[in-house]
Amino acid sequence: MGSLKKIWSNRIVRFSVVTVIYILWFVVWTRNLWWLIGLPFIFDYYFTRYIDVIWLNHYRKFKQSNGVVKYVLEWVEALLYAAVVVIPLKLYFFGLYVIPTPSMEKTLLCGDYIFVNRLEYGPKMPVTPLSFPFVQHTMPLTEDTPSFLTWIQSDYKRLSGFSEIKRGDVVVFNFPAGDTVALSSPSASYYDLVRNYGRQFVWDNSEIIFRPVDRRELYVKRLVAEAGDTLQVIDDMVWINGVKQEVSPQLQREKNPEKRPMEEIFPHSPLIYPWTALDYGPLWIPQKGSTVEINMGNLPLYERIIKNYEGNDLSVDGDVILINGKPANHYTFKMNYYFMMGDNRDNSLDSRYWGFVPEDHIEGKASLIWMSVKPEKSFLEGIRWNRLFTSIKSY
Repeated sequence: MGSLKKIWSNRIVRFSVVTVIYILWFVVWTRNLWWLIGLPFIFDYYFTRYIDVIWLNHYRKFKQSNGVVKYVLEWVEALLYAAVVVIPLKLYFFGLYVIPTPSMEKTLLCGDYIFVNRLEYGPKMPVTPLSFPFVQHTMPLTEDTPSFLTWIQSDYKRLSGFSEIKRGDVVVFNFPAGDTVALSSPSASYYDLVRNYGRQFVWDNSEIIFRPVDRRELYVKRLVAEAGDTLQVIDDMVWINGVKQEVSPQLQREKNPEKRPMEEIFPHSPLIYPWTALDYGPLWIPQKGSTVEINMGNLPLYERIIKNYEGNDLSVDGDVILINGKPANHYTFKMNYYFMMGDNRDNSLDSRYWGFVPEDHIEGKASLIWMSVKPEKSFLEGIRWNRLFTSIKSY
C-alpha cells in the first residue's frame, strides 16, 4: 500500500493516468477530436500552473476582499461544482424520470421515480446542447417558455453501449409525435387535434411550436417488436414473426376492453388498414438498410418516416410519389425503428396510435425504481416502501 501511495504521489504518474482516462472517455468514446483542447489544461494543472498565476490567484484575492462577495461566490462555486459533477453523469450514465400515467401498470405505477440507464444502449449526444440544465423542454414556473436554444444543433450520434435494444425491454424515449405542439392543449397530440378539428382550426386557435428530437416529451413503454420484425395483434394477443408471444405476468388488461375508433389507430387510414387496438397488423417494422417498394397503398405506413424522421422532401403528384423532387417507387431506410406498447395494454396510448419509434428517439433502458410515492398522498404517507430500489425487469 505504501509503495502505491509513493507511486501515485509522482506528478508524472498522476498526469499520465488522468490523461489516458480523459482521452479514452472524451476523445475515443465520444469520437470527438475537439476534446483534445482539454489536454493543455490538464498539463497546466500538474506542471506549469499558469492558470493559477494569471487568473486564479487574482480571483482568490478578489473573493477575500469583501464578505458579501465571498458569500455569493462560494454559492456560485458550489453550484458550478455540482453542475460539473451531475451534468456528465446525467448525459453519459443515467437519467431520472417519474411515471405520470397508468399505461405501464403493473410494472410501473403512477408516482414511481426511475433511473434510466443510458449506458445500456449507449448515451445519445444532445441535438440541442444549449439548454437550461435538468429541464426537458419548458422553463420552470412558465407554461410555454422553451428551455433550449436552437442556435446550435447537431446530427444524431450515439456512443457505444453494452447491448442492443431488444424485445421485452422497458424503454424511455422521446415521443415521436411530439415534434409539433399546440400550446392551447399541450398534453394532447397535435396530430390528433388536426385529424379531429382540421389544421386550419388548430392553427387559428392556438400557438404552434416545434421541438427538436431530444426536447420532445419523454415516454416509457415496453418494446414488443424490433427492427425487421413483423408484428400482429390478434384478439389482444401479440404475435411476432408468426409466433404467439407469451403473456407477461406484468401484463394488465381491462375485463371489458373498449375497441377504440379505427380513425385513431396508426396509420390513420381505416379504408386501407381497418385495424383496431385489439386486432392490429400485420405490420413490418422498418430496418436500417432495408429497401421496400412504396406506392399509394402503403405510403401511409412510411410517409412520416420518409418525411419527418429521415428528413426527405416528400410529395404526391396524382399517383406519382416524389422524394426530393424525383419519382420514387422504392425507399431505403436510414435508421432502425421499434414498436412500443404499454403493459396496461387496454389503457395505453402507444405505437398502435402514433406509429414507429425511430432509434434516434431512444433515451435509454428503464432499470430501477429508486422512489415511489402515491400521487394522491403526502410524501411521507404516500411512500410505497416495498417498491424502493426494485429492478425493472425485461421479459
